[in-house]
Amino acid sequence: MDAVPPAETAAANSLNTLMRMLGTSSCSSFVAAIATGLTTTVAGELLPAASAYTVIYLAAAAAALLGAALAALTPRSAAADASAATAEPSTARAA
Repeated sequence: MDAVPPAETAAANSLNTLMRMLGTSSCSSFVAAIATGLTTTVAGELLPAASAYTVIYLAAAAAALLGAALAALTPRSAAADASAATAEPSTARAA
């Protein structure tokens, strides 16, 4: 919340919640579409094929990498930079 003015905190929180809900819904839809689209028959039962899980996990890995790249490229606010610069390093040692 350091990236928004205090008066905009509620709007930023609402937008974050909306984006998380849209991401969860679209992810569930994607997984269901892939799992039902790539199937195999085993002992007369129709089951998701192993390739369906491979596609799902590769898509999840790509989404995670994209998210990490976006997080790395997102500019920090001046207040967050200032507080990070003035923070004292921990002097406690593990026993």
